[in-house]
Amino acid sequence: MNWNTYQPQPKVTAQQKVLANDLANAQASADPRFTMKQYDRPGLSRAGGAKAQAGIDAGQNLVNGVAQAYGNYQNNQTNAANTALQYASGQEQFGQALNGLAQQNAYQQAMNRMGNLQAGVGILGTLMR
Repeated sequence: MNWNTYQPQPKVTAQQKVLANDLANAQASADPRFTMKQYDRPGLSRAGGAKAQAGIDAGQNLVNGVAQAYGNYQNNQTNAANTALQYASGQEQFGQALNGLAQQNAYQQAMNRMGNLQAGVGILGTLMR
């Protein structure tokens, strides 16, 4: 192994693992031997029509499984994006609330300084008379 060109493997997320698992299940359900079992009848040999229908069912299972796997992945991505948006919105609201409190505090301090200044000017005015 040449360590100068080594690239670490990209991190696989939990959602990607679930997608891979769902796709593997879809591919497993596409085996005609699995779908053939429902057409087996005791004491009868497997006919060509049953084998053909089992192949059709296997193809349908594959298509439906892949569609469901990607649909689930899309729903998971949408839910993750909505959760992130709600979190960001909550953080923004929290920040705005803190800024509002800071502004109220600054206003109160300014009013206190102004009141102290007016009291000081009043005392000086009385002394200068």
